[in-house]
Amino acid sequence: SIVILVGCSARNRNETTQLPVQKQTIVYKTVNGKELALDLYLPNQKQATPLLVWVHGGAWMRGSKDEFVTKNGQLANSLLNHGYAVAAVNYRLSSEATFPAPVADINDAINYLIDHHQEYSLKSDSVVMMGRSAGAHLAMLVATSNAHDSGF
Repeated sequence: SIVILVGCSARNRNETTQLPVQKQTIVYKTVNGKELALDLYLPNQKQATPLLVWVHGGAWMRGSKDEFVTKNGQLANSLLNHGYAVAAVNYRLSSEATFPAPVADINDAINYLIDHHQEYSLKSDSVVMMGRSAGAHLAMLVATSNAHDSGF
């Protein structure tokens, strides 16, 4: 079954981000010589954690995985403090590739993380999608694509 949650909030311009985590930048795919990377934020805990995959917005033509922290600091803190690992994913933008390339890129990032779940102490059967603006649209398309190795 699929659960889709939609919400809006005002941005707190005074928010600060203090992440009690380990951050790793991982190249999950190379396309035509361009490396696509994700930032994996892991909470400081020993047991395997559920994974939230976050997709940036930007009208499909701009944006970056870096926006997870810069535009969503309170959300980042809350997720990590509640024991979620978060993968903020870069995908090919509209100037670099045509649809459905971004969906394929995000699916490949998820499959990479599922394939390497033991290395990063992730629960391969507990994956959640989230996105901002155009990223929310892509997250919905990915969540309904059934292109994952397991546990989605």
